[in-house]
Amino acid sequence: MIKKVLSILLLWFPIISVSAQDLAVYEAKGPVKQIKWKSMLNRPYPIPYFQDTQKFTRSGRLIGFEQRYYAERDRKGRMKREGMDPTDAYHWHYDRLGRVIWVFYNRRGDYEFTPKIIYPFYTTKGEVGKYRIHYGDPSDIGDVLDELTVHVTERDSHGNWTKRRHVSSDGRNTYIEERSITYY
Repeated sequence: MIKKVLSILLLWFPIISVSAQDLAVYEAKGPVKQIKWKSMLNRPYPIPYFQDTQKFTRSGRLIGFEQRYYAERDRKGRMKREGMDPTDAYHWHYDRLGRVIWVFYNRRGDYEFTPKIIYPFYTTKGEVGKYRIHYGDPSDIGDVLDELTVHVTERDSHGNWTKRRHVSSDGRNTYIEERSITYY
């Protein structure tokens, strides 16, 4: 009986871990029900999908992702891309641990597109400690626009950050990012 139950659990384990990948995009873990970002004023510019309120299923999937424009998942079920049209979109890329290693963000402006590549760098604890933002697209990576060092200043009882400070590479700009997390 125990072997049968263990076999069933092992079969479902990959499905559960893939579903929770959506939380990795939003740098959260645990039984997250909702993430709500606070004020958009004075926030670091490079992570535009860190905004508003995002809701998740019990298994960690972003609710409504499949209904977004041009939403796609990769063969492992992770969020791959989404956007208003093929040229105004986010494209996520992951390492073998399932962490986001770079994001291509192409934003449509009034007169031109602004392509950026965002590279998160992880600390030994597995959380983002720095973001490097380049101008350009994956086939033509341009200059570094900024490098933001991340300092977590508040955490919740599950260990997720709820407030953090971003300091630009020149030390002139500091941004505060806050969010509240509701759990199941």
